[in-house]
Amino acid sequence: MSCGTKPVDEYRQIADFESMDAIWMSCLNNLNYMAVESDMVDKMERNIEVKIAMVDEQSEKDCKDFFDFANFNYDMIKYFTFRGNDYWIRDHGPVFVYNKKGRLCVVDFAWNQYGYEYFLKDFYSGNMDLVRKKMNNYNVVAKGQVDSLFGVKLHLPIIKSWLVIEGGAMESNGNGTLILSKALMRQRNPDSSIVSMERELKRVLGAKNIIWLNDGLAEDVHIVGRITENFVGMGTGGHTDEFVRFADRKTILLASYDAEEINQNPVTAINYRRMEENYQILQAARDVDGSKFTIIRIPQPSMIAAKVRLNPGETVDSTLNLPVGVLKPSDGWQAGDSVWRVACTSYLNYYLTNNKVFFQSYQNFGTPMTREIQVINIFKKVFPNREVVPINARSLNWYGGGLHCATLNQFKDSNLP
Repeated sequence: MSCGTKPVDEYRQIADFESMDAIWMSCLNNLNYMAVESDMVDKMERNIEVKIAMVDEQSEKDCKDFFDFANFNYDMIKYFTFRGNDYWIRDHGPVFVYNKKGRLCVVDFAWNQYGYEYFLKDFYSGNMDLVRKKMNNYNVVAKGQVDSLFGVKLHLPIIKSWLVIEGGAMESNGNGTLILSKALMRQRNPDSSIVSMERELKRVLGAKNIIWLNDGLAEDVHIVGRITENFVGMGTGGHTDEFVRFADRKTILLASYDAEEINQNPVTAINYRRMEENYQILQAARDVDGSKFTIIRIPQPSMIAAKVRLNPGETVDSTLNLPVGVLKPSDGWQAGDSVWRVACTSYLNYYLTNNKVFFQSYQNFGTPMTREIQVINIFKKVFPNREVVPINARSLNWYGGGLHCATLNQFKDSNLP
């Protein structure tokens, strides 16, 4: 089923702050991840349907067993199986758009495992035999079909796109303006020009106005590796949902860092410079009507880091220690080295439902309470009809993700009752 070839402006990408019909999450056999997920569902308003995506029947059993063990009771949960599904459903799941008739459609963007092939090409110094062998360990083709499978399962039209982009890498205001990271999009689509990428985004999302920011958060490194000096992290390479969000069609929330903290660690210093550059770009930006945006700076949590050991080999264990074999040889690390592993923390990786703002809380992990209260007050101001709900999402942050990454809004389809 397809929406067919439509002219530009036929579609409208839906903003996160618009009214939703259901929330999607993925079930993964990871107790730390599931604890975050169950906390969110437990605090969800009871008129929202929760849809759990799984990779197979065993993962459904594991998920139900976890909820039963947690004495968890929620009668609006539905389970769906998608071959190739993974935890970060925002990224490999569908992007929802409306056509001019108000019909909900699914955009199926291309998928390349966060540009992992290009990471491996550098890792293996261009040895493509080793790259292909490593890539075979990831079910890239199946995961890339999950968004289309959503369309089939939900009986929604499907719009195919050649462009590689993840759901967490784009920020829409629902009225034709799209914010992207230039560095990330070039990494994902190295053979495509900015012009060709813009043309495709206009075709499938109805984007009329694209704002290109520079780099994202320093700790949101591409895949895994050195941030700077002896600081390492895991991430996507610059997803927008970590540092810039639309609160409404005319209001942009942008990460900010305390100038007094930039001398405390080099990671915060990098973030300060990057966000000030992005701020200048946003100040000069205009919406589709030619009006300026209101830009609100969101103070960010203090850096969370743990001193860890680099173990031999490539096997990840249950601790925060990292195997030296997953880091690029060009970084120069050796087994036994000690490094600072930095969590990808942010107040902007929040998730909206119709009546609530679920945000990542850090006041018990080194961030001053006064700063978090300041953030809560901003959320209350820009989302006046939503309750602000704190969630401990550190277990996701250590692996480059957060609440927004692990959830997906589904919107109302005019063809459905």
